[in-house]
Amino acid sequence: MEKYNEELNVKKANGNSNPLISARKINLKQVLDKTHDLEFVREFNQVDYINDSKATSLESVFNSLSAIQKPVVWIMEANSETIDFTIIKNLVKQKVKAIICIGENKEIVIEHLLDEIKLFVTAADLSEAVNHAAIYSTVGDVVLFSPGTSANSLENNFKTRGENFKTSVNQLTK
Repeated sequence: MEKYNEELNVKKANGNSNPLISARKINLKQVLDKTHDLEFVREFNQVDYINDSKATSLESVFNSLSAIQKPVVWIMEANSETIDFTIIKNLVKQKVKAIICIGENKEIVIEHLLDEIKLFVTAADLSEAVNHAAIYSTVGDVVLFSPGTSANSLENNFKTRGENFKTSVNQLTK
């Protein structure tokens, strides 16, 4: 009976009597939702701000950096003690002009990526990181928030930290 009620609720929610079609519609909506996935937030001082908070692995960051054709100021998080930067080292050297790092394990990033970039800055939180990015970026750059790790305890999920990034970006003033 419980399973039947769940299926009925899915049917009602999607206006369809076929539960398979309803489930596929839900899945399609999720796939097409580009919020927090290389999402353009705003241009500020001729710098593009991109929210990529869905990038919770370095493989995702690699794909995001590969897609951007401008110099990047990368806001990243370091919340894990076991991060293997091998897959992005060369790409960071080619595309990233500065890293602004938040999180508990910044030392690991310094140890593995400091030689690959010209500027490395740490920040206490995402708001401070956005303010640093506004200072260190120049005309034509992209500020990319692409954490490369799962959310920490303060930021429950990629949606929360993505919304926090967008709020911080939208609070920037000349």
